[in-house]
Amino acid sequence: MAHRPQDGHSTPTPANTPVPGSLPPSADANSNANTNANKPKAPAKKPAAKPVGFAEKKAPHFISSSISNNATITPVPSFLTLTFDTILAKSTQSFLIVKKNDMTDATAAPSSIVDKTLVVQLNTQVTDGDYYVHYVACFADVGCKDGKFGYRVNLP
Repeated sequence: MAHRPQDGHSTPTPANTPVPGSLPPSADANSNANTNANKPKAPAKKPAAKPVGFAEKKAPHFISSSISNNATITPVPSFLTLTFDTILAKSTQSFLIVKKNDMTDATAAPSSIVDKTLVVQLNTQVTDGDYYVHYVACFADVGCKDGKFGYRVNLP
């Protein structure tokens, strides 16, 4: 674009001289692209863990568990305890097992019955992953019934 002096002759305008009504060089589209290209990029975020989604099946008389269904835990507790509202039958048919998703045993000892609880000692040296709990609880009124749930271990 040219600048017209008052005498009517046109003279070229130097490239770095602003022309009235035009944008300054910093507002030019190319200069914005160069400015954005020099900005540091934000670090990539760690992908969110897949939500835990274990199906739960509760046996009759089941009240609670020391590790709840779909919990993500760290560290691993020494024991897993299931509590019922009725005293369990003193039977060797009641049991509680915990296995990792690759079917490795996550218990450190056989389960035991203490009145209204079914208890198992857990292996505390486990690795990250999903763990499945399966139990059979025997009662005088309804016989033996099974239940299941799961949890995730996410160590620091």
